[in-house]
Amino acid sequence: YNQTYYFLGIFLNIIGSTVLVSPVYAIMQLYNNTPGRLENITFNDLKPYVFHNMGRYLLSMIVVVIFGIIFGAIFVALAVSLQLMWFVLLLYIVMLIVYIPLSLIVPIMIFERISLGKAFVKSFKLGFPTWGGIFGVWFVMGILYSILAGVVMIPFMVVYLVNYFMGISDTTLIAETSTFYSIGMYLLGILSIYGAYLFMILPVIGIAYQYAHANEKLNSISVVDEIDNFENF
Repeated sequence: YNQTYYFLGIFLNIIGSTVLVSPVYAIMQLYNNTPGRLENITFNDLKPYVFHNMGRYLLSMIVVVIFGIIFGAIFVALAVSLQLMWFVLLLYIVMLIVYIPLSLIVPIMIFERISLGKAFVKSFKLGFPTWGGIFGVWFVMGILYSILAGVVMIPFMVVYLVNYFMGISDTTLIAETSTFYSIGMYLLGILSIYGAYLFMILPVIGIAYQYAHANEKLNSISVVDEIDNFENF
C-alpha cells in the first residue's frame, strides 16, 4: 500500500504541476509573441499554447522520473553489493548536482522546437555551466515561496491553536463547536493549500528566466526568438 500511495503521489504531483506550469508558460509565450502583449487576451488565445505546453511538460516529467528511478536503482544496487551504505548519502549529493541542470528541461521543451532527447542533452549543456545560477534561483525562490506559503497558513494555524487551548480549558467546548470548527478548518485548509499552490508560480517563472539567461549567455539565442517560431510547431 505504501508503494501504491507513493506512486499515486508522484502521479498527482505531475498532474498538479502540469496544470500550474502550462498556463503560466503559455502567458509568457503569448506576452512575448503578441504586439499588444496581454491586452484583450482570451482563453481561446491561450488554448493552443496551454495544450502544447501540457504535452511537452508531461514528456519532460516522464523523462525526469524515469531517469531518477534508474539513477537511484543503480546507486542502491552498488551500495548493497559493495556493502557501502555511505553510497546512499553520495546518491543524494549526486542527484542534487545532476537534477539542478536537469530542471532546465521543462523550459527547453516548452520554449524550443526540439526533440525530447536533444532537450535532455541540452539541459545539461546549459545547466552545468550555469549550475550556480540555477541553484541560486531555486534557493531564493524556495525561501520566498516558504515565507509566502507560511503566511497563508497563518489563519488555519491560529484557528487550530485557539480551539486546541480553549478545548483544554473547557472540555465541553469541543462537543459544542465541533461542527462549526470542522467546517471552518476545512475551508481554511482549502484556502491555505490553494494559496500555497499559487505561490509555486514563483520558482516556475524564475527557472524560465534562468533558462533564457543561460541560453543567451552560452548560445546567444533569445527565448523570444524561439517563441516567435511557435506557429511552426
